[in-house]
Amino acid sequence: MAKQVPERSKPAEGKTSSRKTAVADNPRRQKLWRDLALIAVAPLLLYLLASLFTYSSADPGWSQTGSVVAPVHNMGGRVGAWTADVLLQLFGYVAFLLPVVLGAVAWIALFGMDKEGQAEADLGPALRLVGMVGFLIASTGFLHLRLFNGDVAAAGGILGRLVSNSLSAGFGALGANLFVLVLLLVSITLATGLSWFAVMERIGTWVLALGPLMQRKTHQATEWQQTRVMREEREEVRKVDAVKQAKREPVRIEPPPAPVVEKSERAKRDTQIPMFQGVSTDGSDLPPLALLDDPKPQAKGYSEETLETLSRQIEFKLKDFRIEAQVVGAYPGPVITRFEIEPAPGIKVSQISSLDKDIARGLSVKSVRVVDVIPGKSVIGLEIPNVSREMIFLSELLRSKEYDKSASPLTLALGKDIAGRPTVADLARMPHLLVAGTTGSGKSVAVNAMVLSLLFKASHKELRMLMIDPKMLELSVYQASRICWRRWSPT
Repeated sequence: MAKQVPERSKPAEGKTSSRKTAVADNPRRQKLWRDLALIAVAPLLLYLLASLFTYSSADPGWSQTGSVVAPVHNMGGRVGAWTADVLLQLFGYVAFLLPVVLGAVAWIALFGMDKEGQAEADLGPALRLVGMVGFLIASTGFLHLRLFNGDVAAAGGILGRLVSNSLSAGFGALGANLFVLVLLLVSITLATGLSWFAVMERIGTWVLALGPLMQRKTHQATEWQQTRVMREEREEVRKVDAVKQAKREPVRIEPPPAPVVEKSERAKRDTQIPMFQGVSTDGSDLPPLALLDDPKPQAKGYSEETLETLSRQIEFKLKDFRIEAQVVGAYPGPVITRFEIEPAPGIKVSQISSLDKDIARGLSVKSVRVVDVIPGKSVIGLEIPNVSREMIFLSELLRSKEYDKSASPLTLALGKDIAGRPTVADLARMPHLLVAGTTGSGKSVAVNAMVLSLLFKASHKELRMLMIDPKMLELSVYQASRICWRRWSPT
């Protein structure tokens, strides 16, 4: 028969739960003990450090007898004076590292070396303790070998003298130094887990990175030096310019053209004829100029102060590109203003022509046009658009003397020149005529102005036109004109 497995009794379950509770309480208890130990150890280490740094040979101690009546200079009192004297006599200058070493030992004993949540390899408390002891022995011996001058406490202390004398007697001065140095490095590795190969690799990385760093710093220093030199040169140039500006003559500014063009004899006669007077039957009469609107008053262009300021800005902008030039004249027009520039000897025209966009950006204008050659002058022209462009009326052109004196019946009124004078041309003298441009550039206005120039210049007996309108839109207004001999539109 199969044996029945006895069920676990309730007391067994009670023991298990009590064990779990004890295990759960154990970490909290350990943390409490660590906190208490840290509270107790930290003041002791601080007391030891203060006693060492306030050590005085006049205080009573282990190696000398001080005055019993005189006050103690050590901050730790008589106990601190005795403790500091003992440590300095035993370990020398290494005694100042004892609080650090003891603090490290206490930290390892209380908290360990591993970081929370990491399974980092540990040499163990025993090896770390061996490393710390070896560090004390090696450091005291090394200080006694290198710094001993007759005072035991000033070097490695009694322990250092014992170590150095023993090693020097057996291995000599060179062997003793090498042995102590190796022991010191090994002790540091055991105490801290430091890898000297990693240290050498890190130092090598720093050394390799030092070259590019020095190059960058040298390059930055060179750029800074060049910038400082350029700044000093610019300040010197500004001072010289200020002296020149104080002595120089003002820019010659031509007065703007007259707002009203001088009327022709025909225009004067048309003003005396009624507008809606009947035309002659023979067709010899021309349409009256009074049919066209009179010019309206418009805003003025640049003032003299603004032109003077623009002249200085042009000179400064050219000087930024190492081009010496002087503005000698300004000629405001209806649409643009032309500045005449006199470059310094040795300055080529191409140097200024290639800077048209940079000059426009420096003057905050839309565009700048450089006129390389001005007939009759040894200067360079710089044309800048006006802020407020003048509206040119066709009536003003057709009433001008230039249009009226032209004997050709094919006279075209084209507009005004830079000085504001009317510009007319004879179509018969032109080998061909082509009007081109982008949308909105004024092609239709120009064509209509040309057609009206012909209509107001010649009668239908003298002039016939054949108009071809592919769009059937632009020339439809001339459908009823007697001069329009035929208007053809594609079907």
